[in-house]
Amino acid sequence: WKPGIIHAGKVLETTMNDYGPDMLSDFICDFVKDNAKGAKPFLAVYPMNLAHSAHCITPIEVAAGAEPSNQHFKKGTPEGRAVFDNQIRYMDKLVGKIVKQVEDAGIADNTIIIYSSDNGTTSSSKSKGVEYGVHVPFVVAGGGIQPRGRVDQLMDFTDVLPTVADFAGSPVVEGVVDGVSLKP
Repeated sequence: WKPGIIHAGKVLETTMNDYGPDMLSDFICDFVKDNAKGAKPFLAVYPMNLAHSAHCITPIEVAAGAEPSNQHFKKGTPEGRAVFDNQIRYMDKLVGKIVKQVEDAGIADNTIIIYSSDNGTTSSSKSKGVEYGVHVPFVVAGGGIQPRGRVDQLMDFTDVLPTVADFAGSPVVEGVVDGVSLKP
C-alpha cells in the first residue's frame, strides 16, 4: 500500500488507497494492449512482488472491511498464514487479469507466458541447493504449447533465453549462451 514506484524517471504520487501489485499489473496490461496493436513482436517481463517476505494485507482483506495497511505479519503466525494465503489468491487473480488482457488483445495464439518463482524461502534453504529452496513453480503456456502437466526435468533460469529464442525461431549460438531450450 502506498508504494514507491518510479515511472519514466519520476516517483509516482501514491496514497494508502494504491496497492502496488494492482498498479504494476495495470501497467503490464496497458503495455500488452499498446504493443499488441503493432506488427512487431515484444517481450514483457513482470517480476511480481507477491508473495514475498513479511506479509501485509491485500485488497481481499480490504474488501472484507479492513483498512489498507502495511503492517507485516510473519507467515508462521495464524494472522500471517491467513494473509499469505490471500496474497497467493490475489497473485492468482492478477495473473488471470494479465492472461485475460492477452486474450482480449487477440494475441493469445501467438504469445508464450512463463510463470515462475525466484526461489523457495526459509532461513534453512534460501541460497542453498536443498529441495525446499529450489522446488518452485515454472510454468510455460501459450499458443501451440500442449498442456502436459507436471514434468520432472531440471531447469535453470539460464534456460529461459534459449527457450524464448527457440519459440521465436531465432537461433542461439551454442557455447555463447548458457542454458538449453526447454521448448522440446
